[in-house]
Amino acid sequence: MKKEKKKKAENSIGNNDAEKRIFGFIDTGAEARHTLLVVDIACTVILILAIMLVARFIMNQVFLSKYNKGKYDSGIESVLKYGNINEGYLPYYNSGNQHYKNEEYDEAIVDYERALTYYIPEGKECDIRVNLALAMLQKIDFDHIDTENEKEVKKVISQLLAAREVLTEVGCADPQGTDGHDEDAEQLKQDIDKMIQELQQYLDEEDQDDNQDQQDQQDQQDDQQNQQQNQQNQSQREKEVQEQLEKQKQENLQERNETQNTFNEQGKNPNGGGEEGEGEGGGEWNGKTW
Repeated sequence: MKKEKKKKAENSIGNNDAEKRIFGFIDTGAEARHTLLVVDIACTVILILAIMLVARFIMNQVFLSKYNKGKYDSGIESVLKYGNINEGYLPYYNSGNQHYKNEEYDEAIVDYERALTYYIPEGKECDIRVNLALAMLQKIDFDHIDTENEKEVKKVISQLLAAREVLTEVGCADPQGTDGHDEDAEQLKQDIDKMIQELQQYLDEEDQDDNQDQQDQQDQQDDQQNQQQNQQNQSQREKEVQEQLEKQKQENLQERNETQNTFNEQGKNPNGGGEEGEGEGGGEWNGKTW
């Protein structure tokens, strides 16, 4: 009896070991298939990336070949803008250059600004910033600036300052001196400073002219006030003289009347005649003037 139980127990143990071996084999096979699936996916991704890099390289070479021949086709670089991970800035930079060559400065500015939003290797950012500043300057019509229009001159100065800030923002050009770490950016900044200085002179001259006009206008107003004051003073003097003459006339008239009355009372001729009754021609004086 005991032997039978022992034998069953051994068979049970053996069956469990067999099951473990079987199930262990199944688990190992599932893991292997999972691993192979991951490897397949990774290989596929790598292959796709490799194809994309090769395609990108070929397309970029075609673009550069056309660019160097003076054929500025933006179609290729537009495709490269999508899915370009390792050098995301480059298609926008190249596309910006293409637009710049085609004198499409607004589009070039958009592409350069977009390129600056990506990671850029050291030494490349200043190239983008110089081209961006140049595109901004190309939008200014320097040959037709109305230097007598203060508003227009200030607008141009504002555009120049914006381009200058692009160059000095990360030190490509020195904002205060001449120690920028990119030679082209520093030279362009100095050229911009000269243009700003020239335009500022027009504003200063305009301010001087305005001040002179204001001074002339003030002088004219002062002359008018002085003239009016002189006229008033002259009128007052004339009035005073007239009053004096009138007064003197009244006094003289009163004096003559008094003299006449005196002669009338005395019976004498006010014109120097003789005694009463001895007038010229022997006639008698009747008390009246001749």
